[in-house]
Amino acid sequence: MSDRERANLAFVENWIDLHNSDPQRMVAECYAPGAVIVVPGVEEFGVARLRELEAEGAAAAIERKTRALRVVGSGDVVAVEGVTRATTAGEAAGESSTEETYWCVLLTLRDGLIVSDHAYLNSPGIRSD
Repeated sequence: MSDRERANLAFVENWIDLHNSDPQRMVAECYAPGAVIVVPGVEEFGVARLRELEAEGAAAAIERKTRALRVVGSGDVVAVEGVTRATTAGEAAGESSTEETYWCVLLTLRDGLIVSDHAYLNSPGIRSD
């Protein structure tokens, strides 16, 4: 494994840690300003939209925890297979529900930042219209 690949794998650990602790900081510190995020068949967007989505996710969740199940790096590309478990409040007081979303993302890194993020999500709540 090259030094660059080791650095990219360490980057992914930090990316996951920040997603769990401070999603807005994750976006600011891990994504290049012109990064392109693609969820095939759903949406393609930039960093501003990612900030919005992370704020919405954090606001909706009582608890949210992301973890990597498998990480494979080659050159500037890192593939991450993971799961995010989110608990949200129900409609009635005291109710809640928990959903696990399994995902895989292909990250392209340049100069220590994500320039391309292609995410494949396994979630019943996400679909193209």
